[in-house]
Amino acid sequence: LGESEIRRIDMSDEGLRPAIGGSSATEIVMAGPGGRLVRWNGTQMQALSTSGSDFVAVSGYGTGSAIAVGMNGRIMRVRNGVATTENSGTAMNLRAVDARSDNLAVAAGATGSSTSPTVFVNSGGASWSPLPQVRPFGKVGGVAVRAANDIY
Repeated sequence: LGESEIRRIDMSDEGLRPAIGGSSATEIVMAGPGGRLVRWNGTQMQALSTSGSDFVAVSGYGTGSAIAVGMNGRIMRVRNGVATTENSGTAMNLRAVDARSDNLAVAAGATGSSTSPTVFVNSGGASWSPLPQVRPFGKVGGVAVRAANDIY
């Protein structure tokens, strides 16, 4: 991945900004417009995804692990330089994510309404489930998880 490609990830499309998350200075994942997903492993950049729905948030956890979320319910999990798509179960635009481990992560959607869940949880595996009892007010700007029963 060349310097010009790295700079392109910093450019915003339709007002979206790239997101950066990581677990250390040598384990960083950048996600952004146009489905770009890039990993820095301390010595080199690695392109993991270069197309698809825009990413808007990323959370790093553990060594070499991260979760990126974005438009149209898109979720990708990175483990040791390999990115895989996970089933969010929604077409909602996901705007926030926080991950603690492979077995505990939450993501939140763009709006909070009584008919559409806005917070989703992953307790391991490749599928996410809605948490209808957790209802943010209006648009979601962030989400945090400390434990399965401790979500902000």
